[in-house]
Amino acid sequence: MKKSLMALIVFCSVTSFAQIATVLGIPEGTYTGSDVVIPQTPLVPTVDFTTTRILRNGTITAQTKAYLFGHEIGGASARLKIKITAPNTFLLLDLDRPDNSGGYAAAGNGTCSQNTCAFTATVMNGSLKLRETWAKGGPNEFFIIDGWQNLNGIVGTYSSRLTKN
Repeated sequence: MKKSLMALIVFCSVTSFAQIATVLGIPEGTYTGSDVVIPQTPLVPTVDFTTTRILRNGTITAQTKAYLFGHEIGGASARLKIKITAPNTFLLLDLDRPDNSGGYAAAGNGTCSQNTCAFTATVMNGSLKLRETWAKGGPNEFFIIDGWQNLNGIVGTYSSRLTKN
């Protein structure tokens, strides 16, 4: 009886843990959102964007597409592995840039507070520098509340609400 009860407790604990797995405090899953990038570079128009963020096993897979007047004009993508370095800090590894030691190059770093995580990263072989602050939303959403990017010298700011598919 004790063994059966112990097995049930372990099973329930593992099941509960799997259901609450998170990436930067956000429940794992696929999230999508859209908004506009507001240019900080003169003579560059405001562009719409759509983004998909897949959060799974401590990894962020991001795909963003930019649109001008409804036509796709560009995009960005990244795959970042989160490596916890202290209770509230982490390193981001660029899974698209292997290093010489069998690992991956550092792309950036970040910190988390109780309700937000902020990070900076350089991806796409150095062509995209970004800074984002993520805030928890409801159970099926999170917010990018302070987005900044420099894509090949064109700087813009953005925010977005991403919802779980």
